[in-house]
Amino acid sequence: MSEGIGGPLQYQLQMLAAEVDVVNATWRSLRIMDFLNDGRLGGSYQAGHVVDFVVMDVANRRPRDDPEFNRFIAWPRVLLFRTLSILYIGLAALSVTIAIFFHGHGRP
Repeated sequence: MSEGIGGPLQYQLQMLAAEVDVVNATWRSLRIMDFLNDGRLGGSYQAGHVVDFVVMDVANRRPRDDPEFNRFIAWPRVLLFRTLSILYIGLAALSVTIAIFFHGHGRP
């Protein structure tokens, strides 16, 4: 008889996913700490752009003037992703609601 996904296998998969997330977050934190402490932050400030800092970001390695890259990061394309469109539209709606609330209560 096979073990269903709702039993011990599910627990093991959840624990594995959590461990992967912890390792990933730890690795990224170490990369960020290295960047902040080894002089690259100062070099980035002097250069006016981020110098030698990539944390598994393939898009960061592409030139900013690449037309294909610019199409990829354009708002209309980003909003085609359902999860991102829900997030951004929700944040915009929340911002408008908060603005109306504060404006309606006589605050500047």
